[in-house]
Amino acid sequence: MVVHEKLDFRGSILMWGIILLEAPTLILLSTLYLTGHLGEDGWIVLLVVFGIMSAVFFLILSISVEIRADEKGLSYRNPPFFSNWKKIPLSDIRSANVTKSGGLLDYGGVGVRVSRKGTAYIFFSDHVLEINRNSTDKKLVFSTHRHQDFLRLIDLWAQEQDKS
Repeated sequence: MVVHEKLDFRGSILMWGIILLEAPTLILLSTLYLTGHLGEDGWIVLLVVFGIMSAVFFLILSISVEIRADEKGLSYRNPPFFSNWKKIPLSDIRSANVTKSGGLLDYGGVGVRVSRKGTAYIFFSDHVLEINRNSTDKKLVFSTHRHQDFLRLIDLWAQEQDKS
């Protein structure tokens, strides 16, 4: 059994919120430039602000997490920050569970959250997959829409660990 999931911010309320924050700023700067209140070099200010806002928007748009889990373990990556797959073998997984929690309040909001206790990849969903590892005390947390598939896979992992 293989569970593969990709989560991102595309189409979420976060992207609409960013647009609604950036649009008035660009409209205000454009109006000031067209009325002459930014001076003769106002186009430079308008261009720089538009460039910064576009870069931030596309950076947030490109943030995602991909999770792939099978009988051998779990792999994940977090483009654009970590494009290489990080692999956790089944022998390194101490415990795994799926809980009904959005993760927004528990882990400090959406996005990649790094703390002393572990790393959380929180996106807009109702369930989280928590992985405790043998090699470290830090916990890995992933938002998931495919909680039923992960529950079945965790049962399969428990059977595999009982055999060995």
